[in-house]
Amino acid sequence: MVFDLEFLEQLIRQKVLFLTEAASVIRHGRGERLRELIELCCARVIRSLDEKLADMSRLGEDASEDETRNFSRELERLLTDLTSYYNILSTYRHDAGRDDLPVGLLNLIDQVIVDLLPEGADPLIHSDHEENYGTSNLRQGLPIDMDPPYPIAIHIPALTPASALLSPLLVHEVAHSAGQDQAMEGLLNEWDANGTWDQINALFDQHAANSRADSSGWMRNLISWCEELFCDGIATALTGPSYVYSIAHFLALPNGRPGSSHPPDRLRVAFCLKVLEQHGWLPEMLRWHPKILEWMIALSADAVSPRSSKDRFLTAAIDLVTSDLVRVATSRVPEAFRPNDHDENLTEALLMLAEGIPPVSLSTPTLSVWQIVLCGWISGVTSGGNIPRAINSAAVDVSLNALLIKTMEMVKIVELWEQS
Repeated sequence: MVFDLEFLEQLIRQKVLFLTEAASVIRHGRGERLRELIELCCARVIRSLDEKLADMSRLGEDASEDETRNFSRELERLLTDLTSYYNILSTYRHDAGRDDLPVGLLNLIDQVIVDLLPEGADPLIHSDHEENYGTSNLRQGLPIDMDPPYPIAIHIPALTPASALLSPLLVHEVAHSAGQDQAMEGLLNEWDANGTWDQINALFDQHAANSRADSSGWMRNLISWCEELFCDGIATALTGPSYVYSIAHFLALPNGRPGSSHPPDRLRVAFCLKVLEQHGWLPEMLRWHPKILEWMIALSADAVSPRSSKDRFLTAAIDLVTSDLVRVATSRVPEAFRPNDHDENLTEALLMLAEGIPPVSLSTPTLSVWQIVLCGWISGVTSGGNIPRAINSAAVDVSLNALLIKTMEMVKIVELWEQS
């Protein structure tokens, strides 16, 4: 069998040259560190290629067929790596230095990064075909040495990029990159030390014994549910009631089944209400939107209708650890959003929003990003009649969302002016 290592070497070098040239024209501005990421990855491939070729050269003609085959496979793996780098570059190269996005949206994304990513990030804002938000840390998992801030892809809905009211969903996604693994590992160790795992295992044994289905993946499902609720807790602590309004917009049918990686939507609403209760928001929500809060509480009370032993195990285990998840998630937020944060400014802001005026003033403290979003929800739901479907009408209200994004832009201008 013939292994054309020279051909593979030439192919690798050509692909590296192609990628580095394509990366070199990445625009300056937000996300420009994608260029450095690709250059570092390509340099790593060339170093590995040269090392492997040097090893092969030392063997010379004495190399056996097995050794040559192994070298060939190692070079093919480098080609596979280059394909993954190609996919990253082709997906995000046009997102660097974008100048077609509202300044207010950029300010919002900057605030999410400040709140959750202490090392910072260089965001590539990517218009996604899906009607949802997502993030991807492009540095994660790559065998390179790169100093922060790392390029992180922020996926926003292509048709509604400036949806301020649904922006709390982005906080949940970024939370997955905000030390979630370390926090969950610490919590799992805590459960091991305090006996919580023993209780979880007892629940597992009880429900698995009554199931004919394969239970081998139940624990993985539990960890996935915990991770999602953990991020829900961070988003709720940081953005207040706005997050539960946001996820309520996407509620599934009342009897929808939970997924393997995500808990049922209504269980998530119940969890978020626990966080809001801890931070003192429920009386405020009762004052603004009593019918909405009543609806959410009713959903939460009926959050679980377990139809299988697996569902019963997962929901019982989550009930056991909910207080721990709330505690740890809240601890990951540098400053939780609470109802007494500049409450006196919200009333005036709501009056201005009702008139279609950005609530910005030089004579009063500027509103934070999350105060602006909350004012938007209060205004939109109130004008919609304080009924559940008002959440949906507010979420897709183009004029209201544009007004909120413009407010964020003007607030930033005021802050810069005050600093000058």
